[in-house]
Amino acid sequence: MNQLIGGDGNDVVVVRGQDSANGGIGNDTVIVAANGTTVLAGGANADVLRFDNNYDISAAAVSGFETVELNYGQTMTVAQLGSFAVHTGTSISQTSTGVTLSAGGTATINAAATLSGTFAIAYSAQADNLTFNAAYAGNVSLNGNGGNDSVTSGA
Repeated sequence: MNQLIGGDGNDVVVVRGQDSANGGIGNDTVIVAANGTTVLAGGANADVLRFDNNYDISAAAVSGFETVELNYGQTMTVAQLGSFAVHTGTSISQTSTGVTLSAGGTATINAAATLSGTFAIAYSAQADNLTFNAAYAGNVSLNGNGGNDSVTSGA
């Protein structure tokens, strides 16, 4: 297992397998490039967690990120999904995205204006309660997977 720690500047850290990452001080980007990551920490300032493919971070400790850049098919808990202030795609031209939830809970999704297409969500088997911010103008595609689920459009 490698421990990857960014410096005082704006760092890009790529984590693979059992790596753990801490962006440190600065506006950092941590890229998830494999399953099995144990710790993902953004650090101080405005930090981004980016996925380069469909990886599962549901067992990882995730903290200190303001933005998550989703591809299609990432797996995380509702608490992890709700911990980000902004939810967007991995590129400015990406208008749709999706996520698979591994554990239930309640979260607010603050979809960026660039996501004007479909936000696909595969709920967990537990109760999942999601609220989309009022600015999100795209479609929401849901797969309930059991549990007492809800989705709400913010006001």
